[in-house]
Amino acid sequence: QVVVSFFRAFTFIVYIAGPSKPFIMELLREKHNHYLKHLDDDKETVEYMMSEHLRMGGVYWGVSAMALLGQLDAEKDREKDLVEWILSCEDPANPGGFGPNVGHDADITATHYALLVLAIYDALDRVDAKATSKFIASLQQPDGSFSGDKWGEVDTRFAYSAVSSLTILDGLDLIDTRFA
Repeated sequence: QVVVSFFRAFTFIVYIAGPSKPFIMELLREKHNHYLKHLDDDKETVEYMMSEHLRMGGVYWGVSAMALLGQLDAEKDREKDLVEWILSCEDPANPGGFGPNVGHDADITATHYALLVLAIYDALDRVDAKATSKFIASLQQPDGSFSGDKWGEVDTRFAYSAVSSLTILDGLDLIDTRFA
């Protein structure tokens, strides 16, 4: 039996049943930091191009990881670029909605990720909260569920994204709770 537990900031202790002593592993912060900083260095790879539709989510997870590592202050130049890139992902055909990359259709998940990153960077004031709230509310279905985008796929995760996003934007009153 192996039990893993957190010990202090990112130090793991693995206890192996039996007479052995604890095995201590430390998170290699600098290696993780380096990896996260250089994820998008080579934009000419097939992998980079084929993951274009995942970019907003990748930015969210990368920025969140950098925040957990305490490295956001060291990346002030990148912060400005990322905020501008996120704002450029707003879909002109769906005002207030953000796509997963520039030129992509807006969807609820990418919009949620955009808001979360902007919140981390204290840049929510750069978003038209009313337009974004209206976009999210427009995805609610008559049965109370939420679709992910204009194409209509319904999934529970979209309800979470809607409620979380509208909480951030102080727009929960836009949800029709009769069926939600």
